[in-house]
Amino acid sequence: MPYLNLDLNYFTHPKTRRLIGLLGRGSEMLPIRLWCHCGAHHCDTGVLADYSPQEIESIVEWWGKPGEMLAALLKVGFLRQTEGGFEIPGWREYQGHISAYKERGKMMAEARWKKARDAISNAASNARSDGRTNEKERGGSARATAARAEEPCRNGAIAPPPPPGFAATSQAEKARSAPPVGPRLAGADQPPEPLTNKPTLEQALAKFAGSDYRAAEVRATWQSFEAAKGKDGSWWWGKRLVGDWRWAMERRMADDRQAGGGKPPVSVGETLTRIAASAHAIPLPDLD
Repeated sequence: MPYLNLDLNYFTHPKTRRLIGLLGRGSEMLPIRLWCHCGAHHCDTGVLADYSPQEIESIVEWWGKPGEMLAALLKVGFLRQTEGGFEIPGWREYQGHISAYKERGKMMAEARWKKARDAISNAASNARSDGRTNEKERGGSARATAARAEEPCRNGAIAPPPPPGFAATSQAEKARSAPPVGPRLAGADQPPEPLTNKPTLEQALAKFAGSDYRAAEVRATWQSFEAAKGKDGSWWWGKRLVGDWRWAMERRMADDRQAGGGKPPVSVGETLTRIAASAHAIPLPDLD
């Protein structure tokens, strides 16, 4: 963290005592405020180029008559006027370390970023190299297995069936290369349902019908996603596009329950049903 070099005799220095004599008690803090401003914004030179007297008074939070504070700083030597504004005398001699500190911080940050970029680049290069090596090994193993299976045929014998491992490896590779599909609906003969993130309210209610989640919870969660949807109607979870609305809705409803103590909200219909049951009355329909 950058800091100011402050002389231990600052408060008894002749300049400081003269300033207090001109402006009154509390004015000894005015130069320190000005130095803090220069350290944060003009640490290289301590030059306040193009600054007006009103801006200097605003920086140090001057409370007296306009122009009085600036004249006192110039008189005792805490400030010097230049052609283009003002400057603090001896800034580089006493506060030059601030500029060096900031420059060292930039160099250290750049070194950390370079190290991180190199690590990511090396990891990506190693992954590509490993992928090519594994592909060559799999290809060589498959060709060797096929060659062993065909060897008896060259001698006039009947070729035995390929080993189980050869077929299993081929099927596993096909399964890994197959594109992902969404969950199937009721009935195994129906085509897979593609993943979507723009369901209707009816689809959401139908999905969670018969589950532990009430219709009111489903409706409220659906409306919360609808309120934050994009211009094309897509659902978003913060800054991420929702991939599967079923998972997103169930996750949000579970989070809402956990925030509420882990219990499902009690609906108006359930409350009335409990009252009716205690009075041995006819049960009421679900008002959710």
